[in-house]
Amino acid sequence: MLLFHEESDATVGVYHSDKLVSALREAGAKDVNYLLLGDGTGHGVFQRNIGITEPIREAFFARTLQTK
Repeated sequence: MLLFHEESDATVGVYHSDKLVSALREAGAKDVNYLLLGDGTGHGVFQRNIGITEPIREAFFARTLQTK
């Protein structure tokens, strides 16, 4: 799982992602990737930080979706 969140998001509180990531890890999920940013971009964190988030997304999908 890949999650991006920004601390100032007023639409979806960061605690939702924190709790999800914690629950996934406690349940034994082996591939949980969580980037929490604190740059004030709010709910549009993915698009507003595309220079950071896109390479991470591309690498994640290349790694997890590649055919073996």
